[in-house]
Amino acid sequence: MGWSCAVEAHQTMEKIFAMHNDKGLLVYDGEKYFCGPSNKEYMDGRIVVSVHKICGVAFDGRPWGRRVGSFTIKPDGSIAKRALSKFPFLKTVQF
Repeated sequence: MGWSCAVEAHQTMEKIFAMHNDKGLLVYDGEKYFCGPSNKEYMDGRIVVSVHKICGVAFDGRPWGRRVGSFTIKPDGSIAKRALSKFPFLKTVQF
């Protein structure tokens, strides 16, 4: 069983995930990131997304990274300006 969210929040999340390349990484300004949604359901329909910055490649060839923070997609599909300044790649998402 999955979780639910507001339709507008889901549409914004899909736009962010569409920015990931075929390896599942988001490349912005020479840096590589991975975004993953929280598995927690919020009553107001928001989505919390964790951001990991890729730091290198593991011995088995898979990328590894460290968590650099998170941001919230509001129920109306918008993202707080604070998150836009912390994660500049979000500025490329059309709301």
